[in-house]
Amino acid sequence: MTAVYTAYLRTEVQHPLDGFGALHPKVEQPYAAGSIWTSSIFPDRVPAGQVLFTTFVGVASTRPRPASRKKCRKPPCTRS
Repeated sequence: MTAVYTAYLRTEVQHPLDGFGALHPKVEQPYAAGSIWTSSIFPDRVPAGQVLFTTFVGVASTRPRPASRKKCRKPPCTRS
């Protein structure tokens, strides 16, 4: 998965951006997993009059990893 950062002039974006972003469900088979409206959360990260988006594109592995089969070691017993 890759993060792509894009900036636009605020006047070019018609959406009110009154949230934190959007996620795209896997069943819709999107190219992007979702976007965070970075400038809505952190307004000081962009110059005045601009908006910044962080979009996550590509594929992340969703296969579960096999559990480790390490043997548990018990701490040694101590007697006083």
